[in-house]
Amino acid sequence: MTALQVIKRIQALPPRERRKVFKFVYAHETPNETTRKALHEDVSKAKRFTSVESVMAELKS
Repeated sequence: MTALQVIKRIQALPPRERRKVFKFVYAHETPNETTRKALHEDVSKAKRFTSVESVMAELKS
């Protein structure tokens, strides 16, 4: 089934069922509070890594 077919089926639903679909999509596609906060963090002073090895070493420490 293509995305267009899915959209057309959703559009054909009764309003009550369509609202259920919208609520589901909103709940699963909207960033949670933690993600929203992280999007506004100042990363200019965050630690930078130049290799996978340095990331792994940091994770082990």
